[in-house]
Amino acid sequence: MTSKAVFGFSTRRKTKAVFLLILLLGGLIIYRYSKRELPVSSLIELDWAIQTKIDSLKSLPKARKIYPFNPNYISDQRAYFLGLSLEEINRLHAYRAKGKWVNSIKEFQQVTYVNQSWLDLYSPYFTLPKARRSNLGDAALKVNLPPIDLNSAAPKDFQEIRGIGEVLSKRIVNYRTRLNGYSLIAQLDEVYGLKPEVLSALKLRCTLITPANIQKISLQNASLDALASLPYLSYSESRKLLSFRTREGKLTWSNLKSVEDFDSLKIKRLALYLY
Repeated sequence: MTSKAVFGFSTRRKTKAVFLLILLLGGLIIYRYSKRELPVSSLIELDWAIQTKIDSLKSLPKARKIYPFNPNYISDQRAYFLGLSLEEINRLHAYRAKGKWVNSIKEFQQVTYVNQSWLDLYSPYFTLPKARRSNLGDAALKVNLPPIDLNSAAPKDFQEIRGIGEVLSKRIVNYRTRLNGYSLIAQLDEVYGLKPEVLSALKLRCTLITPANIQKISLQNASLDALASLPYLSYSESRKLLSFRTREGKLTWSNLKSVEDFDSLKIKRLALYLY
């Protein structure tokens, strides 16, 4: 075998070597240009464009899913979600407490005094009872059956109401213990698992004869542990209140509204435990 055959390159090998060299040079060129930095002005323009897009997305209203509902069963929590004021929902609850039903959109407005813009937005979701449903039905139920004292009744007493079994009746009593007694019939809205029609029947049968066993504490002087022990305050919310009180120098029902996550319903409930 000649030395040329051993140490030389064939034509095919030479072609491959040239091709690999071209690929290598091309890769180096691409890598070099990819490492070039954009001018500062270009980066600023790019950052501004991205931030503008983010801001525009943030400004879009958050979609809220509204399901059909019977306006006769609006709870305090649902009222807050729907944007009803405390006065408006209290008028509805007072009307229902008389054993009366709202049977039309017009009647709902007459009872609650809601404005037309609210009505235009939410009335399409109303599922109103049929007019033939007697307004006297619930009233008769309340008159003919003995009332249930919400703060002294045993679990079996609540089971007299259709739709309330052993589990729900114990849940009503356990929540009563947590609250140190019900102060409002409306607090039944907060018991998990009660269907609207069951809740309505329960409210009509229940009354508050035995008062709640609540010792109110000072809003201005309450300690962290004292606040955290209240049913409607978590530990983190209690710390938030104390920080706000320290910063403002005083905590009142008026400036409490400016504390983050403290809506009118929450303040209304806290007023049962604080003065």
